[in-house]
Amino acid sequence: MNKLSVERVPEPELRNEQDIIVRLIAGTTCGSDLHLIGGHIPAMRAGDVIGHEFVGEVVETGPQVRRHKVGDRVVVCSFVGCGRCWYCAHDLWSLCDNTNTNPGIGQGLFGHESAGIFGYSHAMGGLRGSHAEYVRGAQMHGQRYVPMLLDRLTAGELRTSHLATHTVSLDEAPKAYDMFKHKTDGCVRAVIRPGA
Repeated sequence: MNKLSVERVPEPELRNEQDIIVRLIAGTTCGSDLHLIGGHIPAMRAGDVIGHEFVGEVVETGPQVRRHKVGDRVVVCSFVGCGRCWYCAHDLWSLCDNTNTNPGIGQGLFGHESAGIFGYSHAMGGLRGSHAEYVRGAQMHGQRYVPMLLDRLTAGELRTSHLATHTVSLDEAPKAYDMFKHKTDGCVRAVIRPGA
């Protein structure tokens, strides 16, 4: 609890036919990560990789991946959806039946299972988060509004520079979280980039 460090971990590998591997371009600090670091969310373990809001580039795909190819730039949402269950078919991605590998924990805590969430405790599937160089995208499907938001960003209709006030390297992530938590140096949100 309250301990954050940067360590070497094995690079992810494809496990399922619908997996992709994404090279991180940028991820951000998030207020809900502070709940993990502070010990307010159960089922965190030493060595877990946090981070669940990121953009990246697809570097490998499983044989059943149809919507993405190597080289695609992707915006990845925190919830992981299979794209096939009733919930995903009805755009209720956060309730996906198939992506949380530990559904009993959520059932006990919240009265219902949630989908898997990148970097958000073993109660939400124990999936490695995005504060790493590479992330295994376990059956990721973009949420409904991401394409429209990207179009509006490209057209200059949305401005986000005021939201990301500090950019740091992956090695400086603990410092970024400290700045974010304590709002030092005017930090609204820090962007974490490998090799920044």
